[in-house]
Amino acid sequence: MGKTNYYYIEKCFFRDEELKTKFWINYNLENLSEDDFNFLVKTYTEHCQNFQSKTLERISLLPIFLNGFYLSKNNPQTFWGKPIINLTLFQSEIFSHGLKFKSILQELRSEPTEEMLDNPEKLIEHYNSTKNISKLVDSKTDGNTMVFGVSNKELNELGFDAKDLSKEAKRKGKSSLSMDELAAL
Repeated sequence: MGKTNYYYIEKCFFRDEELKTKFWINYNLENLSEDDFNFLVKTYTEHCQNFQSKTLERISLLPIFLNGFYLSKNNPQTFWGKPIINLTLFQSEIFSHGLKFKSILQELRSEPTEEMLDNPEKLIEHYNSTKNISKLVDSKTDGNTMVFGVSNKELNELGFDAKDLSKEAKRKGKSSLSMDELAAL
């Protein structure tokens, strides 16, 4: 049993719900049997499962978190009420996720759906798609760009003004559009 395990078990168990009184006061954990110590490590590990990165990402997208986060102006001390050095690993991680998602939400060209706000991976995927298409559109000087592999609906959802060329041709009473008509769109 490594010294690191002893350190975590000593620091992470408390006698009270307020987490003020350490459980292991004046006790040498090395005196525990291997089975008892392994039980404590297992208990600690099981409780830490609640704080997986994916869970912390989801929490950082909840309105109850984001509202306070926006008010903190990216300052962890304002948000948590204590210096960075005193934050737990989980507090630091959730704050980092908050910074990431705040940036993403501010840069999006369209409102995220409820599904995206419930699933950080979908929000990141949507953001990356928007960003890639934006780069493509912004690289064109005339503002007209054809994007393949994306439906008009998807482009509209991403905040772009997509046009269906076959519908435009039909509107003009034609089966196709000339280059000049395409440029005029």
